[in-house]
Amino acid sequence: MSTHAPGTRAPRAEVTSATTGRPVMLLTLDVPLDERAQRFALETALGAGCPLVLCDAVPVGPHSAASVLRMRGRPEADASLRAAAGEARSLGVQVDELIFHSPRPLAAATALCAERGVGLLVFGPSRKAAGRWRYRAWSRRVRRDTPCLVWLPED
Repeated sequence: MSTHAPGTRAPRAEVTSATTGRPVMLLTLDVPLDERAQRFALETALGAGCPLVLCDAVPVGPHSAASVLRMRGRPEADASLRAAAGEARSLGVQVDELIFHSPRPLAAATALCAERGVGLLVFGPSRKAAGRWRYRAWSRRVRRDTPCLVWLPED
């Protein structure tokens, strides 16, 4: 005997990639991802059943030829994002990968959060790769300007 309403179908048990909540964005700035941030973003998206947006905002000068010549960021940052995307997809999480070049990458990323209706921004650049001072400036800006919840790995 069926336990659901007549005329409806119960979802199959093996389907786990439902997307019911606002997206989770994992952001880096052309450096590899912090392992803790990657794990937190993946577990949050998986647990909430929401899509995961992997974003690499590559800083460039306003008249830089690099923005035209490079379609992706640094190879180590790109490899880190691809590994995160592969792991998320293997667990059934819907993944969008975005890589863009901007003279103001944090402003562009926060605008993207608002445009996409992101519910949680996981700020994920590796502190070691970014450098202590640069990471500190980035994280202050992200906390101040992001229109949604923000998560940063603790020291």
